[in-house]
Amino acid sequence: MSRYLYPISDPLMRDIALSGGKGSGLSRLTGLTAVSVPEGMIVTTVAYRELIQPVVRPLLTWEDNSGMAAVIRRAIH
Repeated sequence: MSRYLYPISDPLMRDIALSGGKGSGLSRLTGLTAVSVPEGMIVTTVAYRELIQPVVRPLLTWEDNSGMAAVIRRAIH
C-alpha cells in the first residue's frame, strides 16, 4: 500500500506515529463491535510532512496588506 494513504481499518493505522492522533483513534474504534465507523482512508503523517506541510508552512509566515494572511493563519491553527 502507499505510504501516504491507508484504509482506516488497517491495523498499522492504530500507531499514532503513522496516522496521527485522530487517525489512530478512529482506526482503534474500527475494532470495537459497539461502535460503527464508516469506511474511509487515513492520510499518514509521512504524507503530511512531505506533501502538505511544505505548502502550509509558508502560509503561516506570509504577510500582506489585506489581512488575508492573518485569516489563513487563524483558520489553520
